[in-house]
Amino acid sequence: MKNLIMIIAMILSTIAVKSQNQISALAAQDMRLLITGSETYDSGTFDMMFRVQAEAQQDKHGYASVFFEYERAELTPNYERYSLNASYTLNKLFIKDLELSAYIGYGTINRGFSKQSFGFGGSINYKITDDLKVSSILQLVDRTDLGVLYDDRRIVTSYFLGISYTLRKGK
Repeated sequence: MKNLIMIIAMILSTIAVKSQNQISALAAQDMRLLITGSETYDSGTFDMMFRVQAEAQQDKHGYASVFFEYERAELTPNYERYSLNASYTLNKLFIKDLELSAYIGYGTINRGFSKQSFGFGGSINYKITDDLKVSSILQLVDRTDLGVLYDDRRIVTSYFLGISYTLRKGK
């Protein structure tokens, strides 16, 4: 655990030094819970993810970034997850305006009690404009909270669809 925190801290410091002065914000909804629900929750269940992301300088194939993520779902009891993540995005692909990202992160799940958890995933992003992207995100999270509530700790997969907007400090 200490090694993961150290790696994330090193990535953060590298990105701070090589920053593009670019920060983006993302809001996304878990589409499975929204459309079909789950074995426990009806369709229309609210499960939103919010990110604030800082990007490093562009290199030959893409860029590294770090992001803080907050997720809240209307489960019983309510589900909140806070995490710090590191990612790499390929944006020099054969399809213009398409980006592929992979990330890993570590955080805390709160459900009236707190449990530490890791997650990883990937996304496909399509640039609508220089500042606006549609993001399709596949997320896998170690649901340590389920081990406490139901003695059923496992990796849970979620699919999110969202919008990302980029703010620039300077050009």
